[in-house]
Amino acid sequence: MEKKLTVTEAAKLLGVSKEAIYNRLRRGSLQSVVEEGVKYILLTKTSSKESLSSRKATDNNTAESAYIELLKNQVEELKQKNEKLESDKERLVADKERLLIESKEKIEMIYKERDEQLKAILALANRQIGVASEVTSPPSNTFQRTAAEHGYVEEVDITDEEEDESVQEEEELLESYSDWRDLRSYLKEKGFSKKEKQQINDVLTKKASQLNDVLDKNGKIFIKKGKKLKEILGE
Repeated sequence: MEKKLTVTEAAKLLGVSKEAIYNRLRRGSLQSVVEEGVKYILLTKTSSKESLSSRKATDNNTAESAYIELLKNQVEELKQKNEKLESDKERLVADKERLLIESKEKIEMIYKERDEQLKAILALANRQIGVASEVTSPPSNTFQRTAAEHGYVEEVDITDEEEDESVQEEEELLESYSDWRDLRSYLKEKGFSKKEKQQINDVLTKKASQLNDVLDKNGKIFIKKGKKLKEILGE
């Protein structure tokens, strides 16, 4: 049994658009008649079943397409997360290497500075020991004999008290020297250029005798610990 429906009614019944109805008419899968200027679609049970099957297939295709699109989006998100993790990993490795290098440089600087201070203290101690040895060493036999003959001097023994005073003076000098810092290591730590280091060294060398916080030891410049250059130069 056939039904006569308008294009709108047929589209609503079959669950498709009016354009789809017209396409089926052109393909011949649907029949139509025109009565009083109105086009009617002739629907049979067979055409209805075919339309329903087509609709289900269309719905299935739509669902599959949506599922595939969802999977694609998830894959893309996972890809972006993986790229971000790789980037974070590289950054962390770079930071770790940088920290290790900085720590190594600081440790080397500390030990180098301590070595220089120790060398300076030992050199000063050796000089003082040499001076003390010269002072306490007895005059030569010839000098003693000549001086005694002319009555200029008498033989004098160095007492324990004088020796203790010499040792005490040496210890005080070493203790006071520990308050000084090598200018060269200070400038290197502060990152001055080679030209700036030379200029500063020249200025402090000229003014060493005028500044309380500068010490010139055999051409080597030391500055008071805890003092900044601006304070020393009065800037």
